[in-house]
Order: sequence, then C-alpha cells, then structure tokens
Amino acid sequence: MSNFMTKNFYKQREDFEKSAAVRDKKFSFPDGVVESRDIPYIADGQKEHLMDVYRPQGKENETLPVIINIHGGGLLIGNKEFNRYFCARLCLLGYVVFSVEYRLVPDCSVYDQFSDVSTAMTFIRDNLSSYGGNPDKIYVLSGKPLGDDSGVEKLDNVICTGYVSDSEARALMQYCRAFLFPSTYEGFGIPPMEALCMGAPVVLGDIPVLHEIYGNAAYYVDCDNADISIEQLLKQGGREAPETVLSRYSWEKSARIMMEALTK
Repeated sequence: MSNFMTKNFYKQREDFEKSAAVRDKKFSFPDGVVESRDIPYIADGQKEHLMDVYRPQGKENETLPVIINIHGGGLLIGNKEFNRYFCARLCLLGYVVFSVEYRLVPDCSVYDQFSDVSTAMTFIRDNLSSYGGNPDKIYVLSGKPLGDDSGVEKLDNVICTGYVSDSEARALMQYCRAFLFPSTYEGFGIPPMEALCMGAPVVLGDIPVLHEIYGNAAYYVDCDNADISIEQLLKQGGREAPETVLSRYSWEKSARIMMEALTK
C-alpha cells in the first residue's frame, strides 16, 4: 500500500476519533444496564481483540435473545465504544448485546478483519450460556433502529418510504429539493455521491470525512441543531460544481485502489 494512502487512512481515523469524542459528551449512559467491558475473544493483549457485553439489570437469571453489534467504518475507522450508547439502549429492550472490536486497515488486511469477526462469533457461540444468551434467538439488525420513539413517522411533512428500488431512488434524488445526509459517522459516504450524480444539492453532517470528500460542493449542518432552515441554507449558493467531486471518484478507480491494497 502506498505511503500516501496509508497516511490518508490514518488521518481519517484521527478525524473520526476527534469527532466521536465531541459527540460522546452529548450522551449519558442509561440506568438499568450491566456493562462488562474489554472481554478478550483472542488472548493476545490487543485492544482490537476485545468485546463488551450489555445485559438488562435485574434479569441476571433469565435467558435472553441476543444481538451482536459489529461496528461499521468502511474497514478503516470505528471502534466498539462508538456504539456504546446504542448497545445500551438495545439492551434495555430485553437483549444481551455483544459489541465486537476488530483490527482496521491499514494495520491489517481485509482478510484479517474477516478472521477477527469470525473468531469473535465463535467465542460468543461457545460462551453464550455464560452470559445468559439464547442460542435460538440471535439477531442481525438492519434498517430502522429498534425502539425508535422519536415519532418522526407521525410528522405531516415526513414520508417513511421503507425499501425503494434503484430506479425509485434515482428518481427521488433527481427531483428532490435537496438530498439530506445528516450523518455523524462515515468512512466515506456514498449516497451523497449518488445524489450529486443526479444533480441534487446535498446537505451533509458537519464532520471531517465528509468535508474532505465533498469539499465546497456541499452544504454542511450541525446534526444536533434542529433550528436550521434548509431553504435559507440553499439560498446561500456559492457551491462548487458537482463535477469537481465526481471527477475524483469512480468505481473503476476504487476497484484499482482496493486491488492495490489487497495485493501488497
């Protein structure tokens, strides 16, 4: 892997850790959760081979369904601590939650990451009874978070579409007033790239990695500030042409970079 790529990957990781530290100050750990931290699933002393376990307080003698959380981050960034409050919230719904750490590129290859996660899964399977987990009720989560009580689906100006096809997504991006992507945690962020391809103005979460990729071709907002007028934001104008971003990225270029990373 080239020295330029390695430095860029480490910079993304540093930016992520800084933004995560700021975000964590806005949360508090909920009552009623028993948290067991830094349990080794490989006994080699590496932080990347640790996991945390969350159980609802007062249910020590019950066998509970299981959720396994594997953090995201595009292979490059992230850690189990970032999802700590999310895992604790899931736990309060009546689950045993395992949150797994693993090594990151460029400190290892993607195949090493597969090995880490596979080993963690084996550890969980072999020790599930010790944590009161039900082996017949292990869940993978995708889409809308469980226990979302925000009430957003009840708002008059919000339509919850559920799954949409590629052609429907293309049409929504092509004809929307703006594409909103208020994310606080990204390794890259492909959806805004797709929206730019469709000619939509994009409004992004104000985090370093999105600034690095989208530069002045996008608008940025504080995701924790609800008092923002998208209409007023879009009237500011002055954004660079989407081509300034789109010309730097393509699936072919990404495949070439990934191939280089995997073969060196």
